Amino acid sequence: MHKIDRLGELHGYAKVTVFDSYGRVKEIGKGYNTLTLEGRAILGDMLIGLTSNSISSMNVGTSDQPASENDVDLIQPALPIERIPIADGGKIRTNLTLSFSVLVASNMYNRPLTIREVGVYFAPIATGKMFARAVITPVTLDLNDAARVDYEIQL
Repeated sequence: MHKIDRLGELHGYAKVTVFDSYGRVKEIGKGYNTLTLEGRAILGDMLIGLTSNSISSMNVGTSDQPASENDVDLIQPALPIERIPIADGGKIRTNLTLSFSVLVASNMYNRPLTIREVGVYFAPIATGKMFARAVITPVTLDLNDAARVDYEIQL
């Protein structure tokens, strides 16, 4: 019998690179993602033309609870809760890899902040459904640190 590919078998990862106030890399956290059930449903709707939605934002959080396809949001979003819009230059497709990137400015979120989870969301920014969640090796943002959050998924 022929095996049917499942969207849940798509794989990708999140990476958070922390920079000090001089722009030097302090640490990097990485982790593989889990596509959510809601995210897969919206992706399916996009493929059959029921919606023209797109990935629009990311957020970070502090929970190390394992990712689940039943997740609907980050378990412990960083405070104050603020999804970061993905600018047009932060969305790239190279062959069969989709890449999304955002910057966490040095004045965002309460500090120190230990990031352990990354969420990727559909539009609209404030209320869009979660596409994927990744738990990463922890990284800490101290006062004046900035970070780049990268998410990639291979089709």
